[in-house]
Amino acid sequence: MKKLNQIHLQILQMIFEVYDKHFLKDSTFKSEHFLIPLIELIETDLDAYVSRDPAAKNHRYVLDSYLTFKAVLWYRVAHTLLNLDYSYITVARMISENAKSFSGIEIHPAAKFGIGLVIDHGTGIVIGETSIVGKYAYLLNGVVLGANGIADNRAGHQRHPIIGDFFECAANVKILGAVSIGNHVKVGADCRIDYDLDDNSISYCKAIVETYRDYDSVKIDSISALTKEQIDIEGRNLKVIDECIWVNDNHEEIILPFQQTNLGGITVLLKGLITKFNWVNVILKRKGRVMVKASFSL
Repeated sequence: MKKLNQIHLQILQMIFEVYDKHFLKDSTFKSEHFLIPLIELIETDLDAYVSRDPAAKNHRYVLDSYLTFKAVLWYRVAHTLLNLDYSYITVARMISENAKSFSGIEIHPAAKFGIGLVIDHGTGIVIGETSIVGKYAYLLNGVVLGANGIADNRAGHQRHPIIGDFFECAANVKILGAVSIGNHVKVGADCRIDYDLDDNSISYCKAIVETYRDYDSVKIDSISALTKEQIDIEGRNLKVIDECIWVNDNHEEIILPFQQTNLGGITVLLKGLITKFNWVNVILKRKGRVMVKASFSL
């Protein structure tokens, strides 16, 4: 076998641990042809952990202590088995289920991830069978790549998201259905995405909304964005709004241009004010009086 360094040998030991727990004794699984590409693939994940997670002190630290990395490694083994021969679906699923039991992370063995996968914190992550994600994805806890339906989804069809390279996904995001997500996309915490996102898109979380009781006929239902240049606000009775204000980090109020949409919502132009992924505070007014406030992550 190709000469392995100490990191490779520890990865190999962890792979053999998966074999032993699932009674995988076929010599094919221990061949150089099978193991070397698997070790090299897992090493890309390990390198990504160390380079991208500030809490990951070094390679050995991640190997010895990160259950999220261990879950990724077990997924890589299960997926590689499945690629070798689909008849291994039962043992691959057993590996997936056992990884879920120690990590709280469920990745279907048929799901596809490119090199350099990082799962940070991890608890509550669910990745559906037909999910396809490109290289260097970074996922936080609670992320779900799921189907649009609950029961009786059609087998044999693409029912989960297809996502490009360098995807960053914050906590508790739900991406549902066979949507297409481009490259270099960031999704903020608590989003529910059931629509396509282009390359370099940013989508942010559901708003923290405060509606003033005297004017509770005005309501914000959702806020979304495909870029940092504009936000789309949907809700009830937004047609009465005549002023939109952004409150910056210095608590200064800046009037933003906006226009009513045909569906009764508002499109707000940010005029290049937002330069990073951060919190935005918007106030909607009518005749100088505050109707509703919304805070959201951009």
